Amino acid sequence: MTLSSPLVAGVLTVSDSCFAGNKSDKSGDILEDLIRSSLPQFGVVIRVLVPDEQNLISSQLKNWCDKDKLDLVITTGGTGLTSRDVTPDATRSVLHRELPHLSTVMLIEGLKHTPYAALSRQICGNRGKTLVLNFPGSSSAVKECFSAVLPIIGHSINLLNDEHQEINKLHEPVIEDKLKITELKQYPMVSVGEALHHITDQSAPLSNQTVSLESTLNRTLGSDIHALSNIPPFPASVKDGYAIRSCDKAVTREVIGDCIAGCKPEIELCRDTVAYITTGAYLPKGADSVVMIEYTKLIEKDGKRFITLLSIPEKGQDVREPGTDMRKGELVLERGCLIGPMEIGILAAAGAREVSIFSLPCVGVFSTGDEIQDISQVDARSPYGVIDTNRVTLIAMLRNDGYDVRDMGIVKDDPNELRSVMLRALACCDVIISSGGMSMGNRDYVKPCLEAIGCKIWFGKVKVKPGKPTCFATLREGENRKYIFGLPGNPASAIVTYMLFVCRCLSVLSGKKGKCNPEIPVIISNNKELGDRTEYRRVFLTWEDGKLIASSTGGQQSSRILSMRNAQALLRIPAIDEYSGSRIDKGTVLKAILITRWISS
Repeated sequence: MTLSSPLVAGVLTVSDSCFAGNKSDKSGDILEDLIRSSLPQFGVVIRVLVPDEQNLISSQLKNWCDKDKLDLVITTGGTGLTSRDVTPDATRSVLHRELPHLSTVMLIEGLKHTPYAALSRQICGNRGKTLVLNFPGSSSAVKECFSAVLPIIGHSINLLNDEHQEINKLHEPVIEDKLKITELKQYPMVSVGEALHHITDQSAPLSNQTVSLESTLNRTLGSDIHALSNIPPFPASVKDGYAIRSCDKAVTREVIGDCIAGCKPEIELCRDTVAYITTGAYLPKGADSVVMIEYTKLIEKDGKRFITLLSIPEKGQDVREPGTDMRKGELVLERGCLIGPMEIGILAAAGAREVSIFSLPCVGVFSTGDEIQDISQVDARSPYGVIDTNRVTLIAMLRNDGYDVRDMGIVKDDPNELRSVMLRALACCDVIISSGGMSMGNRDYVKPCLEAIGCKIWFGKVKVKPGKPTCFATLREGENRKYIFGLPGNPASAIVTYMLFVCRCLSVLSGKKGKCNPEIPVIISNNKELGDRTEYRRVFLTWEDGKLIASSTGGQQSSRILSMRNAQALLRIPAIDEYSGSRIDKGTVLKAILITRWISS
């Protein structure tokens, strides 16, 4: 852009609850971060919060467009169907021209994630030289809409300001010159260990968020948890029986009351008296032990109850003292702990109603290639096309691991289309995964495109089989960092490199400790000739005579997705320069990465 710098954007949050202070303006915060990180030409971002009042919305829009001459205004909230959703009505009343297809672009993106996007009434257009966009109020919808219009915003503002030189540039191929420089670049081969070191070194946990206890399952704990109180908080009975004073000598004693779990006892034991008590109940004052019902005989006489003790308990018998199970201030769970059902129980016991957890990364996935076709179009596809298995498989693995996924579709072998999709993905995702376009052919654009948009490529070739052309890059945007993985196009290669490399990055971002999948020792069932790269063979596992045996799933070609069928582990076969020979014999113990919970018997 050649417009005077800095450009100014306005974020107008429309929300009764946010205006009243009952709710934080999360969507406004996200929108400001997106503008600052993805549109660096906007040096100033102004924030205003108004209630759902049409006159206040339209007044603020007019003030920003006419008086302050803002370049871009994005509203968030008030685009739905309730009687208080009046943002589109207020916006339409101030626009000079509507841009309905911008709304359509956002609708198309929204429908990829939820059918309810069809209920949003957002309006787009301009007032003078100000571009005005309505976004919905939810934080996820804000990210989706922003990613949809990001490639268009700069061009729209240039058009509104008659910036002909910049307009002409945008209608030309954007990165061809840079591609010519980088397309022949050779990347040094790194080992698997070096690749993992780069990933771990560049990755850092995302920020924490606070959620209710019920929302923590399978998430990673963001802070240490200490018990808020003793458990039990009082001396409690372990059994149903009678609370007694162990110092008394009488065998027959009077029952002077009952102590029921959940109620504080109002009685106090004196000499030769007892109280009936249930499991978990508060011990009455004066009592120091409990005798089980089985060791007593109940006698009723003159309307009173007495018991005969068949056994005299020792002091403290069948009594849980305060803090026996959990002491106040005790560290019960550490930061980085993966929260499962048992941990949820511990959190509840510790009194943690709300829990700090690490945010999960949002991951964008797309496939590349002129020949790649979506399975939904299989009937109309070219006989020379290839069904896109990588994208659906990667998305399924990501969702199975609990990550938020954005399906960015299929990208043709066109550098400008690839750049556009990458920018859209970078606007709304923390991590991007592409498959295909990773080799050194004249239509393999992923690595050159990454460099052209300013990414730092940490490695572009790995000494691994399958997966040699795998790429890892990062892009720093202000305080934020984006992570990009270029995976090979062959299905087995894409799946194996996802498990080896992408999982490591996602685990770090999610705050998880340790490796994604455990390594286990296994015995190989066949001789294996070594090659010049570390190989990860897909194997199934069986127990034989107390030993774990690894057997191949069949043909290991990188193109053969059936090599993943019944695969339970990735068997690591060292490269020839890592071993003292050219062959590994049957019966040798090697390491394998476990990728399933189940092992065949």
